[in-house]
Amino acid sequence: MTLGSGGVRSSFSAYPLPATSPMGGPVPSPIASPVSRVDAATLAPLVPPHAQLPAALELLPAEPAELPSGDSRPADPEPPSPLGWNTFALALWLTALVGIPLFVLALLRLDAAALTAMSPGVWLLGALVIIGETRPLIASKRYGQGGVTPSTAFTFAILFIWGPAPAIVLHGIASLLADFVERKEWWKKLFNVAQYSACIAAAWVALAAWGWEASPEHPHVLSAADLGPMVLSWTIYFVANNGLVSLVVALRNGSSFWEVFYEDFGYQVFSNVAVLVFSPLVALVTTTSPLWLPLVVPPMFAIYATTGMALEREHQANHDALTKLPNRKYLRERLQQALDDRGQ
Repeated sequence: MTLGSGGVRSSFSAYPLPATSPMGGPVPSPIASPVSRVDAATLAPLVPPHAQLPAALELLPAEPAELPSGDSRPADPEPPSPLGWNTFALALWLTALVGIPLFVLALLRLDAAALTAMSPGVWLLGALVIIGETRPLIASKRYGQGGVTPSTAFTFAILFIWGPAPAIVLHGIASLLADFVERKEWWKKLFNVAQYSACIAAAWVALAAWGWEASPEHPHVLSAADLGPMVLSWTIYFVANNGLVSLVVALRNGSSFWEVFYEDFGYQVFSNVAVLVFSPLVALVTTTSPLWLPLVVPPMFAIYATTGMALEREHQANHDALTKLPNRKYLRERLQQALDDRGQ
């Protein structure tokens, strides 16, 4: 039994001391005296010159054994470069090759006449897209590290009413702003704009295949018969978005695609459904009268406040109230998470 597991008492049991000390008095119990190390050099000033130290103490080393420095584990390999010849860079640039032209084409589609036809509703929805993308909802740090972005609800409302061009452009601009605020690397900014453009375009293909028609000059008015194509577009968007992000993350970290894809899968499905089902309501409000859109803001702030309180309660549960330091529950969870990540 070592000092780390058994404490001082178990460590000293390997070195039995005599009943009396060289000074003639009883030897203090190792339990009563919290001494971590005893050797001849320590006791020399206290022992008379004519006395001899017990043989057991003379056998103790004068200095503790030197522990190996550094981490003996092999160093983690460097992540692949986005400018190198590797599968990660291939997936990144293929996504950019598909998504960036879609973004440019959508931007060219929005001329002055199209913007005038969509005003003022498109500007109000665009502002809500930017707010929702730059301020994600984070209710817990255990699931969905990046939080949930409410911008998807307003992007799909734009998609349902005016088609893919304004939805791709506004969501791409919001994604760029959010990435600049978070100071993400250049290739992450590029990938996010590209993958959002590709996923929104894929959702529109599903709507168009169902017979959906919408454009800036001819907005679509929702009806009960539109529920089927809307659910199909949500499903395709979610699978494409989660699949592209999981593929790039897996190739970047050298992990399994399916492990990344199904990580927090239940939470991802629930949170995305909760956001996406809000989009038809926003679309109905917009087509009725854009002046009703400001009424969406108070519920959004209420949701932000609720998630903030939930995050604060989670912080209080994982930290000591007096010292504000992580408690045992938090350390155990992080240790288990680190062990799980290391074992993958």
